[in-house]
Amino acid sequence: MKKISPSTRLKEIITDYQLDQIFPGDCLSQLDLVLYQAGDYICRQGSEQDVIPYFLKGRLKIVHSLENGSDTILEIQEKPGLLGEIELLLDRVCITSVIADQDSLVVQLPAQHFKKRLLLDPTFLRSTAKTLLRNCTRSTIWLLPTFIIRSRNASLRIFWNIAMKMGPSNPR
Repeated sequence: MKKISPSTRLKEIITDYQLDQIFPGDCLSQLDLVLYQAGDYICRQGSEQDVIPYFLKGRLKIVHSLENGSDTILEIQEKPGLLGEIELLLDRVCITSVIADQDSLVVQLPAQHFKKRLLLDPTFLRSTAKTLLRNCTRSTIWLLPTFIIRSRNASLRIFWNIAMKMGPSNPR
């Protein structure tokens, strides 16, 4: 992990990624621009979230570790987006690990100073709700095959084939 300066680069990124539509205006100057190198953890499963990260570019693996020590890759993320929104809203430890799969650029706020502020801001909450909706849609698509494999009902398999042909929905 390497913090990047000067702040002129951060100003460009705020504009390019429209971060003013995600974070409150008074928080923008407090964002840290960070480069995570391949293999670096942005957050670890079971640990407290000490930053509020927003992924900009690169490639991330979102991984869940099982009790038997095996890891399951839940998602490969390459599109910009908020990370750890569920943990932030529910005040929980990280439920997954987020690992840079290749060098990845992230902006982040220190959680201890801004958590309360963000949870009262309508701009941030709207952005967080969109992220949650997108993630829930993806989770539903991931769960369907498991449900259908366990089912011997032919109509469910037909439903799954139709859904796959249609592709995932893209909520806005």
